Amino acid sequence: MIAYDPLRFRPAMLFAVLEKLAFSVPVFALFESGRVVGSVVPFGAIDVF
Repeated sequence: MIAYDPLRFRPAMLFAVLEKLAFSVPVFALFESGRVVGSVVPFGAIDVF
């Protein structure tokens, strides 16, 4: 959808990036503190890349 008309959907790209970070950053922080199992980390990594 965004690739169809990038200029029109540019504001939506910011919200898409924020949504990805809202999941991946807490996953890594919780993993470092030992509150999330390692099997969740790959899903957080997928959202970053």
